[in-house]
Amino acid sequence: MIRTPKTLSITMAVDDVFKWPVEGSECRILSMTAGTYLEVAFDNDGYQRFYAGVGYPIRRGEQFRLVRFHNTTGGAVTIVATVSDAPLQDSRFDQTILGTINDALDLMTPPENQASIVPAAIAQTGVGDDQIFAARTGRKATWFEAPAGNTGAVYLGFGAGPITAANCVRIMSPRATWWPVVPFEIRASSENGTEVLHGYEAW
Repeated sequence: MIRTPKTLSITMAVDDVFKWPVEGSECRILSMTAGTYLEVAFDNDGYQRFYAGVGYPIRRGEQFRLVRFHNTTGGAVTIVATVSDAPLQDSRFDQTILGTINDALDLMTPPENQASIVPAAIAQTGVGDDQIFAARTGRKATWFEAPAGNTGAVYLGFGAGPITAANCVRIMSPRATWWPVVPFEIRASSENGTEVLHGYEAW
């Protein structure tokens, strides 16, 4: 039996670390009053960037017993987070309350609009980055592919740049694909400054 998700609301000062003793297999930050991500870790694992509104599960078949939050936003922040026993679909969650029916139905409605990436060389990591898609409320799908002809990787990230190999949330090696559904701005840099990216967004 899956237990009811547990919810936490806490205000953290800059550079604070909060330890939440809770069992589960997925953690999600529902909302933040500042910034777009928080450094979060399960048990004794290293910290990772958790973006608001995105669910982050532990390895399949495992459960964590402690969630550590580290405020690296540069200022005080109030977060609302939830932990569940099993991964929950993004379409079942709103960023401010659990499971609004309207949002679930909206995500199930076929998209009306679509925009494709115009392939062009992406700025080299450490030198610059490029906007792939602007932030969009109501985005229902994205799909990315790094073509086989790329000689190096493409680094994708969310929010304000620059996105680099060090702070990206996804490394796209040649032939790799990815399909996140998030409302944030999506930016990219590349390993050599010559790599391109194929894909589209729908809303």
